[in-house]
Amino acid sequence: MKKLIPYFLSGLLSLTFILVTGWIAFYSYTSIDALQHFCFYFHLYPFRIGFTGGSSSSIILYYLILWIVISFLMILVVKFIGSLKCKKCVTRSILATLVLVVITLTTIDFVIKKQKGDRISRSLEEDNKNYNSLRTGDIIFHTPINYGSKDNRIAIIDVDIHGYTVLEITDRVQHSSLRAWTQKHKNYIVKRLVNADSIFTKKNIRLFRTERQKFIFKPIDTLYCWTDDEIYDSELIWKTYQRALDIELCKIDTLLFANKNIPEQENCQEVFFVSPNSILESKKLVTIIEK
Repeated sequence: MKKLIPYFLSGLLSLTFILVTGWIAFYSYTSIDALQHFCFYFHLYPFRIGFTGGSSSSIILYYLILWIVISFLMILVVKFIGSLKCKKCVTRSILATLVLVVITLTTIDFVIKKQKGDRISRSLEEDNKNYNSLRTGDIIFHTPINYGSKDNRIAIIDVDIHGYTVLEITDRVQHSSLRAWTQKHKNYIVKRLVNADSIFTKKNIRLFRTERQKFIFKPIDTLYCWTDDEIYDSELIWKTYQRALDIELCKIDTLLFANKNIPEQENCQEVFFVSPNSILESKKLVTIIEK
């Protein structure tokens, strides 16, 4: 029975390590950037858990292998400690160090969360003054829209208890602060469905958000293939509305590339283009803000 104790302790320590790093990665904020980044990528990167919806089986397999590997390393540590003469002294030193680390990190965590909470409160107060007329589903355009410009941007606005955000595409689909978006792009137009009050019910807002989230972390599509593997900004808006609400904001343009020779597009089953300007000029939308 005593021979199994090192294995039991190593497995327990391994599990504790995974849980603590998970807590730091997803629920805590520390002032130690290196620690935060390590914990974040340690849990998130292999399958981009929570963003691309990695399969549950692959996630379970990843954590099982991770637990086994760390447990094996912990066995070496436990056996080394067990071989020392003053075992109690070493054990007490380790426990005291762990307690000190936990107290320190908890204190830092409390201070940072309080500071962050104060910043969020001030930001929400400011956003409520500037964007109180906006609603979930509104579409924001960076103007003027010039084809071929790298500065072209079209995004979906979301308003919830956490504030005002946009779903946009830089190199990938991601959420950004509406305030940061407007500060960056300066000139913009916000449009809304003509019958938004009757369309965006609580049920439809949930459907809209669910459909929109399916595109999170998708890479930008520079070839305009009509697939979900990669996606461009106006395609994101068009597909979200069509799939969640069965609303086609505008017609899909199939003639844009008729006279262009783009060899890479030979691998595309379908090559369509929804221009930001077509959505901007859609008769199903009405202008809410123009700056």
